[in-house]
Amino acid sequence: MSNPVSKRVKGNKFALLLSYCGVGYFGLQKNKNVRTIESDLFDAMLKIGIITQKEYDRPQDMYFQRAARTDKGVSALRQILSCRLPKDFPEKIDLINSHLVPQIRLIAAKRATRYFDSKNFCDYRTYAYMMPSYALCRIDETVNLDFRATRDHITSFNKILSRYLGTHNYHNFTSQRAATDASSQRYIMSIECSDPFVRDDLEFVIVRVRGQSFMLHQIRKMMGLALGIQRGFTTESSFDRAFDLHRIDIPVAPGLGLMLEEVHYDKYNNRFGGDEIHEPLVWDEYSDTLRKFADEFIYPVIVNTEKQELSMIKWLQLLPIHSFDIRGDGPPSLPLSCELHQPEKLSTEPASESSEPPLKKEKRERTLYMDACLKGGVLEVRSKAQDSTPEEQSSTELSAEYREVIENSDAACKDSELQKESSIN
Repeated sequence: MSNPVSKRVKGNKFALLLSYCGVGYFGLQKNKNVRTIESDLFDAMLKIGIITQKEYDRPQDMYFQRAARTDKGVSALRQILSCRLPKDFPEKIDLINSHLVPQIRLIAAKRATRYFDSKNFCDYRTYAYMMPSYALCRIDETVNLDFRATRDHITSFNKILSRYLGTHNYHNFTSQRAATDASSQRYIMSIECSDPFVRDDLEFVIVRVRGQSFMLHQIRKMMGLALGIQRGFTTESSFDRAFDLHRIDIPVAPGLGLMLEEVHYDKYNNRFGGDEIHEPLVWDEYSDTLRKFADEFIYPVIVNTEKQELSMIKWLQLLPIHSFDIRGDGPPSLPLSCELHQPEKLSTEPASESSEPPLKKEKRERTLYMDACLKGGVLEVRSKAQDSTPEEQSSTELSAEYREVIENSDAACKDSELQKESSIN
């Protein structure tokens, strides 16, 4: 890739406001051999000569930092990046955007202090998780696209969510973190589920959570446990086990509706925002632009993808295979509700037990568990987007469908390992 700039000119440290829809991207952080948000942004900046090839290859040379890493498929409305750039950089924003796809937009840039770091100077972050309201229905209610949440659904779910407030040990809500690791302690300042609203005939709710920092998959697992309790597959006693030292089985909710909504710099703004040299890092003047971007490129993608792929419905169908209890070796243990409906005889013996790889055995057993639940009537799905219910399909088709869901889930977990542990999901 050609670059008209051969030598870096002296620049200033800037805070950049970036908005993007993460669907179709392998997260924010630049990684080799995969498409990421930063890769597209750096490509555009290199092409028009704002950064050098050396800075493209080694972003740390321009003191580059992001406020929060976002995982595969996760969007951001107010992501903040910091780096040293030419003094006239703000004048080049429109030119940069002309080389970006519409779902990525550099909104603004503000001059920051010399040692400003968008990650380490951040006081707290606000995330939003947008999901269909039928995720809140209880185990004795039918999941379908016509579901409408009542005030009781919202109130009971907010009561469950309130258990996250304060400081807790979240080692069970991420991977590769020990219970005794001090970094597993995280502080949640607020978390609340909104009133339901309808978009394109499908009702949604948004859960907003504000905390100092988050680990990989933390929010998605927080949603997974809360929804498991709301649905009736476990009780609030699971919180005590989750915050304890033992490793327990907690499902990871779909990443589709997760977005970084805002990054907060209260201490920085109080100290430098009024020094007549640096601007406070608030972006109220861009509220209309940000709202328009969300309405055009984030919310519609979440709605349309959910209606086409039914990711939340498929995930809800997998909830019965999770025990929400202390994990042992092998696949998740089957909850009591599924055990009661299992066929009397369910053979899980492989053709050659001694030669079957453990991972393959685990997938096969999980698939058999799902078929047992489905045949026993534990899971039921009715959707306007489907011509028939799962009960009307053959057992072979059911096995194939859920084997695909499980394999996609496993693939997503393997993909995430390519990214380092981070400030989020």
